[in-house]
Amino acid sequence: MKTKRTFLRGSVSRIAAASAISLFTLLGTLAHAASDRANPPSQNYPSMPSIAPTGVAPAQTVQSAPVPAAAPKAAAPAPAPAASAAPSSKFTSNLYTVEKTLLSSTQVGGAYQYRLRVTALENVTNVTATEHLPAGLALVGTEPQAKVNGQNLNWSWPSLNKGDVKDLLVTVRPETEGNFVTTSTVCVDPVVVLPFFAGSPRLEITKTAVATAELGDVVPFRIAVRNAGTAVARNVVITDTLPDGITSDSNLKPVIGDLQPGEVREITVVGNIKKGGSLTNVASAVHDGGQPVQAQTVLNVVESKLGLSKTGTTRSYIFKHAAYQIVVSNPGNTTLTNVVVTDELPSGTEVVSSEPAVTPSRGRLTWTLPDLAPGQSRTFNVVLTASKPGDTTNSVSATANSPTGKSLAAKADALTEWEGAPGVMTEITDNKDPVRVGESTTYTIVVSNQGSFKPVNGQFKVTLSKQLRPVSTSGDAQGTIEGQVVTFPDVLLDPRGTTKLRIEAQGVQPGSGRARLEFMSSFLDEPVIKDESTFVY
Repeated sequence: MKTKRTFLRGSVSRIAAASAISLFTLLGTLAHAASDRANPPSQNYPSMPSIAPTGVAPAQTVQSAPVPAAAPKAAAPAPAPAASAAPSSKFTSNLYTVEKTLLSSTQVGGAYQYRLRVTALENVTNVTATEHLPAGLALVGTEPQAKVNGQNLNWSWPSLNKGDVKDLLVTVRPETEGNFVTTSTVCVDPVVVLPFFAGSPRLEITKTAVATAELGDVVPFRIAVRNAGTAVARNVVITDTLPDGITSDSNLKPVIGDLQPGEVREITVVGNIKKGGSLTNVASAVHDGGQPVQAQTVLNVVESKLGLSKTGTTRSYIFKHAAYQIVVSNPGNTTLTNVVVTDELPSGTEVVSSEPAVTPSRGRLTWTLPDLAPGQSRTFNVVLTASKPGDTTNSVSATANSPTGKSLAAKADALTEWEGAPGVMTEITDNKDPVRVGESTTYTIVVSNQGSFKPVNGQFKVTLSKQLRPVSTSGDAQGTIEGQVVTFPDVLLDPRGTTKLRIEAQGVQPGSGRARLEFMSSFLDEPVIKDESTFVY
């Protein structure tokens, strides 16, 4: 590609009069010549005009001849010079302008200074400016410093941006009288720009979830993919790789399609936590022709547990004391907070004591613990009494909070059978004493339940000595005879009721005979024994 060159020529006119320069004229004659460097598009340059320097005829130096006989007359004062603009010349194209302006002038042997100004109208490169000085015009100096090659002055710049201005100051000295033409040549390479952009997609992926979860929880994992690049990401696919211990019914490899630059897509994978410990969940995303990007989240799976038990007296008589022990424990691996234990008092019971001591309120006892560490337990003791018989269920409940925000609850029961205190009176008597061998006597057993609340079950056993032989039984219950022993195995004694049992026995051997009665019931620790003697002769 070739560049266009611009030639600016200026003429210098010198007039000698009383050691002063009256005029320095810069006439711009513009020309274009093709450079060997490039040939830019023709629309960027005007057509090249012909080179036609314009000159100014020099003024003649006026000298007066000497007259010896006459005294010289006084010269008339010269008229004041008319004010005028500094001489200049300018070339303009659509890429740049070049302007030359005379700044100062004097006379032959004095300094003339002019400015060469190059202004970039567009971005250009390989810019050079060459100033040619004609013979008879000596160089005094340049600013900035030019490279001097004979009568040629050279400046160059790698590039100029639109709006850049370069001022070149040249100072010369005419050595003779006459017209001088300086020639400026400016060459540029135009920058022809065809803007286009080649982008590339760049995926970013994030994966978020709660930091800590409970074993058995359902945890949502949110995966977000963003195209942080500058081109469309085609056919984006997300892959969620679940670790051992997490299962899911969600789509683990969804195709989310194309992502525009700056666009974000998000999916949610719902995981079921089946295993404790530290679980690392990795997700990746990839587009056509790209490399996968990954993100992971580490889930700490804990197991918060709340244990509760209650033990106590299973059977007690009314108005007696029944003791209960409540144990709340933390069998999990997290510290529980705000542990509340509530013991519900059964209807018909009263609190005798509690440890730690608390005051009953609305039929319940309540203890509160600020925290309970893993493996730790606390014990609470309660003593109750009841005023009427019956079965009571003593229920206790506990609640606590886990570090994950989960609410824990536990419940335990203790069953107590409250009985009325039995009062059983027994007696055994014979209706004939003494008896002869071969005669009979009848033993009558009278049993009274003096209690008011509950029937009493009892077992009666009568053992006869060798002088007597049991013959038969009768009365309110059926008995059995085995050898010398008569048994009434299951006799129900109603509250405030009396039961009568009879045994007929025959004297078989002379001597002091005896009938021994044994009564046993569940409320007795050992049998009640009564004896009745009968003499046989």
